[in-house]
Amino acid sequence: MPRANDAGIEFYAWDFNYDAEQGFKATIMIDKDGKQSHKFKTGSFQIAVKVVDNDGLESLEVVYLKVNGKVTG
Repeated sequence: MPRANDAGIEFYAWDFNYDAEQGFKATIMIDKDGKQSHKFKTGSFQIAVKVVDNDGLESLEVVYLKVNGKVTG
């Protein structure tokens, strides 16, 4: 699969409840900076980010997150 070009990012799309069987469903789409925050409850999550470049090429990356409890500090 062709991969998105870092120099020409059009947008990032995030799926904070990613399920491979259901496919990518963007929870939020943002511009070229890609910065995003999200609050999670305790549990295990799959998070996917799709990056689309200015040539229309896209790349999908999935990470697994386990939240054990509230962060203090």
